[in-house]
Amino acid sequence: MKYRRLGSSDLEVSEISLGSWLTFGVGVEADAARRCLDAAFDQGINFIDNAGASGANVPPELFVKAQEIVAAGMSAG
Repeated sequence: MKYRRLGSSDLEVSEISLGSWLTFGVGVEADAARRCLDAAFDQGINFIDNAGASGANVPPELFVKAQEIVAAGMSAG
């Protein structure tokens, strides 16, 4: 995996991100979402994008559920 600096910060993020804002917690069950995260982490992806849900017309409980799935995957990895 190739990485790039995020803006002017010292953070290095993967060039490929995993978009998950509406998929996790809505279209994909938690177990399948965790498998997606595991596969992304195995490939070196460390950039998880779920920011779109915060501005979209997504019920807050679904946004929180997606955040919890991503956080669980990151702490398990």
